[in-house]
Amino acid sequence: MKKNFMKRGGVLLMAGLMAASMVACGGGGDRFDDGAQTEINFLHYQGTAGIEWLEEAAARFSTLKKDEVYEEGKQGVIVNVAQKQTMPYATLESDGYDIYLDESRANIYSYSAQEKLLNLDDIVEGIESRIDSDAIQRMKGADGHYVIPQERQNPFYLVGAPGIGKTQMVREIAEEIGCGFFATSLTHHTRNSILGLPVIRGEEVKYTEYTMPEILAVVEEKYQAGETEGLLLLDEFASMPESLVAPMLAFLQNKTIGNHKLPEGWVLILASNPPEYNRTARTFDAAIMDRVRTMQIVYAQKDFLEYGEKRELHPAILEFVQTNAA
Repeated sequence: MKKNFMKRGGVLLMAGLMAASMVACGGGGDRFDDGAQTEINFLHYQGTAGIEWLEEAAARFSTLKKDEVYEEGKQGVIVNVAQKQTMPYATLESDGYDIYLDESRANIYSYSAQEKLLNLDDIVEGIESRIDSDAIQRMKGADGHYVIPQERQNPFYLVGAPGIGKTQMVREIAEEIGCGFFATSLTHHTRNSILGLPVIRGEEVKYTEYTMPEILAVVEEKYQAGETEGLLLLDEFASMPESLVAPMLAFLQNKTIGNHKLPEGWVLILASNPPEYNRTARTFDAAIMDRVRTMQIVYAQKDFLEYGEKRELHPAILEFVQTNAA
């Protein structure tokens, strides 16, 4: 029986396993084939951040949904996780996988034109009613720390044309969930403002320490003021000076700059214009790209018109956009 809870034909999904539980729909009947379970086949690109967390998530999901009915005659669900060094772009409709966790170089524009991308709005609308006030607490373990430690949190890297709304999008997310927000452009920083200034310490044995970097100092002030959770947006990431690449690599991996750490509860997000819009924008090697989750931000006339109506933009603006499709 064809799986009815997810559209086949190649789903490129950055949210990973989460989507399977969100778009599932009920099955029929109460007689089950002995041992039969609904199967979800997940293909993971080997160049991303390891596969252990995904296998653990698959096991938890299977345990959580062991009594759910998604297909007639089957009870429970099993998630099969596979890993490859290359993605089968040419055979997405026939290779047997339901979900793909792809690398950043995937041609999302081509997939979008073929209607092979899952619309995250559909997922969000389906789970909004399930979010409750205890959701944040459930993300923390018994010791009060977050279940996913900072060093394993790969930040989203938003890439899109100038003025498309990358910064505003992150700002509005922070407002909607009620957390702190701070944005800064890396093109405005020097090596000293990122690493901090050197200070000589010690009496008999002299050594050098660095003051808290300007970026972390602002976040620390917000944290001490009660904003214990927030979003730190580093804009123009691809246009930062060459001298900042090494410190930023360490920041992506450990969420630290020198001896100073990003407060737990604050999430790092990156943004950039692609090279075709900015001559100073560089392309990064695998050392950087394997530590981020790239999200291409593209313009869609329909989405903007819906947004404009909700925001009550001037009718003339909406009519101009409607008659001048990009």
